[in-house]
Amino acid sequence: MEYLSRVLMEVQSFQGFKYHSLCRRLHLAHLCFADDLFMFCYGNVSSVSILMRGFLTFSRAFGLVMNKQKSCLYANGIEDTNMQRILLITGISRGGRVPVPWFHFVWNKIALPKHSFISWLLMNERLLTKSRPLRLGAVVGAECPICDCPGEDQRHLFFTCVSSARCLSLLALKFCLRLPPSKIDKWWSAYRFESLFHKKVVGAIEVGLIYQIWTVRNHCLHEGIPWRSEVVVKRVIYEVIVCCRHQVSNLVLRKYQNWLYSLL
Repeated sequence: MEYLSRVLMEVQSFQGFKYHSLCRRLHLAHLCFADDLFMFCYGNVSSVSILMRGFLTFSRAFGLVMNKQKSCLYANGIEDTNMQRILLITGISRGGRVPVPWFHFVWNKIALPKHSFISWLLMNERLLTKSRPLRLGAVVGAECPICDCPGEDQRHLFFTCVSSARCLSLLALKFCLRLPPSKIDKWWSAYRFESLFHKKVVGAIEVGLIYQIWTVRNHCLHEGIPWRSEVVVKRVIYEVIVCCRHQVSNLVLRKYQNWLYSLL
């Protein structure tokens, strides 16, 4: 995967390549996770061709090929002629957009893409917690890396683990949210905020918290690093505020900057 990332990062500098509009500032064109690969670019023929050229370079070097039956292309706002050319270049079918209630919660424009990606895996129950290899018959310790409680699955890790529950409680207290911790994806849609901007910021913080809990879990698993819930929540809020500086217009920032910095 390291070689694949290097190749895809190199082709991003080729003439004719354009980033997806939401990934331009981060120079993000791909994400790798376990056996999944996501590639993003502007919806034109040249950008798709360049990304595919990079992937095929990797494929020829290692003999690993795309499973076209399990691959989908998602696009919107592209002319039919260009869409057909893109489908021909990639050789995969176009995926349909299946509406899910948490779509706008996860793919919040203010949220960092890496935060949204981990939340997407969580909502689709694809995170590699210890319960997954156990279901496949692998012999691994089932204890939660954070609190050492037995039976680490997604529900425990994000909602019933003592440290994670403390993070959620701090977040709920800060924004006066009165919903059960196990309904984190409902907070964003059910609570009435003062404005759409308030709602998006809180949603981005919740998505960021999911990412940070997963990151801390991996640090505890591999390095045994302790953590404090208060520090994690502050780190998430800080990252979202920094992201707002890049994703939000100066007019909106000036209007809400006092509220944003009051969150720290």
